[in-house]
Amino acid sequence: MGRFSAIVRIVSMVTTVVGGGASPAAATFMASVNNQGSTTLHEITVYPGEEFSVDINISPDAGIGVVSMRLQASASNILDVTDGWYHSPWEGSIPTGGVDPASDPFGASVPIGPPPDSGSPTTLATLNLRIDNPAPPGVHTLNLSDITGSSCPICPDVIDGDPGPDFVVEVLPEPITVWSLAGGVLLVPAGRRTANGGGHVF
Repeated sequence: MGRFSAIVRIVSMVTTVVGGGASPAAATFMASVNNQGSTTLHEITVYPGEEFSVDINISPDAGIGVVSMRLQASASNILDVTDGWYHSPWEGSIPTGGVDPASDPFGASVPIGPPPDSGSPTTLATLNLRIDNPAPPGVHTLNLSDITGSSCPICPDVIDGDPGPDFVVEVLPEPITVWSLAGGVLLVPAGRRTANGGGHVF
């Protein structure tokens, strides 16, 4: 299984100020892993082999033109990134493979222009993940580390970002169907249907 490295590098040049002047300082920000389409939910329940999606959000985004972070799992051989995409104006490629406690970096960039400045949460990317099959039942977590931000690639105002709450992934035991046979009982995995959007949100 490949190793997923999640240093995300989102690069944006600050528009040059006529007559010169220093770039504005980057705002303090938080980077978090959330359920797809949410900035507050961070829990899901899945079976081995099921797929689900998460968003990588930063909050607030005021003046942040460059960010770096590492996506990490609490254990190896549990989760794989199958694909994903960046949200406008961010651009780049999403590496695929296993999400481990430690990984190598990958990068992405955005077109030249001013950084986002809405002051509200911004979704950087959506990642599609799959639970390994087999995967041991239990509670596992995803989170971000080594988070830094700046207003532009050449600006000296590098600051440390804070991680959001752990994204909790509860892997349930494979459902069992009982078949009665002459002389004994046969236990086999039951068929199941993936929930809408993948997984089962708490």
